[in-house]
Amino acid sequence: MTKATIPPQAGFIEVKKCNIVSHETGSVVDIKGNYISIDIRENIYNPYIDGYIDIVDTHGMIYPTASERSDDNFFQIRGEEYLHIEYYDYKSFDDASELKKETYFIYAIEEISQLDKDKETGLQYRLFFTSPYKVFASTLIILFSSLTTDTGSGGS
Repeated sequence: MTKATIPPQAGFIEVKKCNIVSHETGSVVDIKGNYISIDIRENIYNPYIDGYIDIVDTHGMIYPTASERSDDNFFQIRGEEYLHIEYYDYKSFDDASELKKETYFIYAIEEISQLDKDKETGLQYRLFFTSPYKVFASTLIILFSSLTTDTGSGGS
């Protein structure tokens, strides 16, 4: 059992790991020290989970410089990555017996702003994510509807 480092409030979690994983290369970048807040939502009317994570970025993960683009090891966030979070969800002050591991699909980057308007010290932005099941189910619905829709081949 793990004890909370600060007294938990309603909805309190303690993040142990927060990574972004590239769907193209499998590269992983640890953003545990870069996030400001995480908002994860469930809705009784939707069969999926969605949310957002606010990031402070001083490494240029969404707008790399020309020299960074030439670096083969540079990780660039473009959307369509996976967000992997491991956390303890505290039910009481000293009850965190289960480490939860969840993976989400990042589908949008919004609310991009400079940290300091006078200097180029870094950016703050919001990554929107959803359950991978939502993305794959929506893709299948689009594929199925395109197969069953009359394309107008023939007729008067």
